[in-house]
Amino acid sequence: FWTPVVSPKLVALTFDDGPYGEATNQILDILKEERVHATFFLLGINVEKYPAITKRIVNEGHVIGNHSYAHSHRLGYMPTADFQADVRHAENSIVSATGLHPRYYRPPWGWHTPSMDEQLKDMGYVVILWDL
Repeated sequence: FWTPVVSPKLVALTFDDGPYGEATNQILDILKEERVHATFFLLGINVEKYPAITKRIVNEGHVIGNHSYAHSHRLGYMPTADFQADVRHAENSIVSATGLHPRYYRPPWGWHTPSMDEQLKDMGYVVILWDL
């Protein structure tokens, strides 16, 4: 996984599991008002429910990452083909809504294995976790 070398005064805002209807719109309104950008790690199932909000995230200059299709607790136990299918399913939902291929992946609960990391790297993803 990747941890950027950054200034100690830099904060990267990230939001997981969305988009969630009005809650995500309220977050986007605040970020716009404050002229702040964030990264949204989205679930494919929620992207399919809220494609317009997903598009708004991108249109307002935020970054979108893949957070799996449905936040399954079984991802680390899935056979390779099933794990990759889950990642691609979420990716396809994001591409369908935005036209963009996500580059970043945040595993649900931050739980990942070396095998998952290697598969994600081979799929063109950088794994992003958090530290707060």
